[in-house]
Amino acid sequence: MLFVVDNFIKDQDLIDQIKNDDSFFPSEMDGENIGQTNNYYHDEKADCYAPYMFWDGWWNSPANSLRKKVVELIWSDPLVANLLDVNEVEGFEYWCRTFTPGQYLDIHVDEDTFAYAKDRTFNAPFVGCVWYGFSDNTGSFLELHDGRIEGSPENALEQEHIRPLLSPPGEVERIRSVPNRLVVFEAGRRIHNATAVTSGKRQVMVVNVWHKNSPPSALNTGDFYYEGV
Repeated sequence: MLFVVDNFIKDQDLIDQIKNDDSFFPSEMDGENIGQTNNYYHDEKADCYAPYMFWDGWWNSPANSLRKKVVELIWSDPLVANLLDVNEVEGFEYWCRTFTPGQYLDIHVDEDTFAYAKDRTFNAPFVGCVWYGFSDNTGSFLELHDGRIEGSPENALEQEHIRPLLSPPGEVERIRSVPNRLVVFEAGRRIHNATAVTSGKRQVMVVNVWHKNSPPSALNTGDFYYEGV
């Protein structure tokens, strides 16, 4: 599935709150390939601390942060709400990134990063999205390939396994990172990447939905960061 919604957040008060909150998105991030080192930004000792966060959903606990309010707004929206049965949802994993000129995100799928770092075990959310903040940029595109990772194969994200799944250059679906644009897709299955920013900043919030039948390992290990707790 794929949904692209422009001007997604329409509540001007919420827009102003996000724009005025310097902590919503990281001010900047080091490195060229933002995803090169698994879980680097989750380490409090990193130059940029931008952790993986988790929320069990508005039907279980209040949306007591701006980020949680955006998560609820996305996944309760009539356009995408039919993708979810809240009785089967374990919760939402979410994180924020800021890309400056030259920074990009290499080919990957979203997965249980902590399990994969530990023993190359692959576990995927059943749907995900990216929402772009309000900063302007040029050059940055979300690129979606036709190739998918099915099941739970070991070593799924190693280059020798993932590169044969890439689409030819002329067949890659490209979606520009327009401010306040929402893109919903099978982030845990469909191969994707983000091209380098050439000017400005690309602010992005990623939200993945986890099913109760395959919850992320960080729920047991305590690796997630919980806002408002």
